[in-house]
Amino acid sequence: MKRARSCTRRRCAFQRRACGYRFTARIRFAVTAEFQRPISVEQAREVLSKAPGLELVDEPHNNHYPTPLNVAGKDNCQVGRVRLDCALENGLSFWVSGDQLLKGAALNAVQIAELL
Repeated sequence: MKRARSCTRRRCAFQRRACGYRFTARIRFAVTAEFQRPISVEQAREVLSKAPGLELVDEPHNNHYPTPLNVAGKDNCQVGRVRLDCALENGLSFWVSGDQLLKGAALNAVQIAELL
């Protein structure tokens, strides 16, 4: 797969197969969450590791965190860099990365339908 450069063909906004370039919408969010009761980082990691549709990628000693490049082409989102938030009394901060072309409205609708 080639890296995206400027492409002038207008056949498809997301994947330009005619010229060999493939575009994906990879994003990363920084999330800050506030809870009614205190929660530890270990408790949060345990809950996040069991959540469906998430992959916990949090190895601070090895500098291994979720990045948009690592989630390209994957259905699940990655979460990591879980830490206490110093601005909120019962807060946590963490990163979430995902491929928004795959993990978008269509895949979410299918996953909800499977649960029903």
